Amino acid sequence: MEFISAKGNHKWVHARGKAHQTNGKTVRVSGTFQDITEEMTSEIKARDLNETLRVLNKILRHDILNDLTIVLTVCDLMKDADPKLKQKAARALDKSVNLIDRMRELEYALTSGGEVKSYDLRKIIENVAKNYPEIKFSINGDCSVLADEAINSVMDNLVRNAVVHGKTDRIYINIVLDDKTCTIEVSDFGVGIPDDYKSKIFEEGESFGETRGTGLGLYIVKKVIERYGGEIKVEDNKPKGTKFTITLLKIYN
Repeated sequence: MEFISAKGNHKWVHARGKAHQTNGKTVRVSGTFQDITEEMTSEIKARDLNETLRVLNKILRHDILNDLTIVLTVCDLMKDADPKLKQKAARALDKSVNLIDRMRELEYALTSGGEVKSYDLRKIIENVAKNYPEIKFSINGDCSVLADEAINSVMDNLVRNAVVHGKTDRIYINIVLDDKTCTIEVSDFGVGIPDDYKSKIFEEGESFGETRGTGLGLYIVKKVIERYGGEIKVEDNKPKGTKFTITLLKIYN
């Protein structure tokens, strides 16, 4: 049985009970509760590690290997290669470098397993925004949430997705609090996401549009958010663009 403690920590217990009867009627119930949090935490980490290894192995065997094979072939013919072949080699190299960067993020996001603690979301978002000086940001609200260092990768991936694939020139981020949770709305004003992709945009390897990426950025985001016990969804922004909404447990000050 899983529950969340008053401090926001996930706990698991194994419960056993027995009903005691007299004349066919239950008169009392006795039982025991065993704390199995450590065992369950280890099991969850092991599952995440296996998933990470599976994804990394797939990327290494297919995507990067194929791209580097193209580069090696073109290099052998470089003296006589036409500009189109050289451009193809350059694109393959860029894609390989990007894949390696995303692999590092994925490995860290799923295996860091750092102790969750309080993180100031506004400060994280402001630091991410500094990496995109050409984009106009509007950041409203503030909240402290339970997370680890991977929360930085989450926010950067969402912003990068809006800039690179959404082609937006401005991003509005709204932080809303309620009694127990913190909701982060990341809205852009770019080209948007087609309806037939919204249901699978967080799946491994899914990408779309002219600037197709690795299909790992939003997959990483979803995995990290789920590890925090939160959720993420996507919808159209009005009048144009895309809005991602993340819900996380907030910290009580």
